[in-house]
Amino acid sequence: MVLTKADNEDFNDVFRHLDFNGDGRLCREDLQKLYKVLDRKVEPAQVQALLDEMSGGAGISQNTFTSFIAMSLESNEFDTEMVEIFRAIDKDADGIVSSDDLKAVCNNLGVPTSQQEMDQIVNDILKSDDEKERAKAGETVPEGCLNFRQFLKLLRV
Repeated sequence: MVLTKADNEDFNDVFRHLDFNGDGRLCREDLQKLYKVLDRKVEPAQVQALLDEMSGGAGISQNTFTSFIAMSLESNEFDTEMVEIFRAIDKDADGIVSSDDLKAVCNNLGVPTSQQEMDQIVNDILKSDDEKERAKAGETVPEGCLNFRQFLKLLRV
């Protein structure tokens, strides 16, 4: 996958937000905090195995992270991971996430987001969503909420 300048900037922003201790590398503590925010139970040994595989245990650099994300976007694993993340955010398992849910995740990840900002982001996704596409898929989503397909659009913006 060829990344645009905008893609690289977006991935760099994500990396900076995930680098909770600000040392320029994603270490075990950073990854454990991320898993906790996503409400995923992962054993410390699994986190260490991921670090060992990706960085020889030294922590994941920004370049390694960007390469990993780019490769993941091309694979089916990305969709599987996104389903799991969506399910973690969709606490009541109704197939939609609200702007409130997304705001909470952003704030838990250390990305301060106001309700107004998140409402605007969700509304922009909904405006860009093709009405014919929604009708064809038989989707009815309450105002201010996203289904999984729309959630993927949010992540790719």
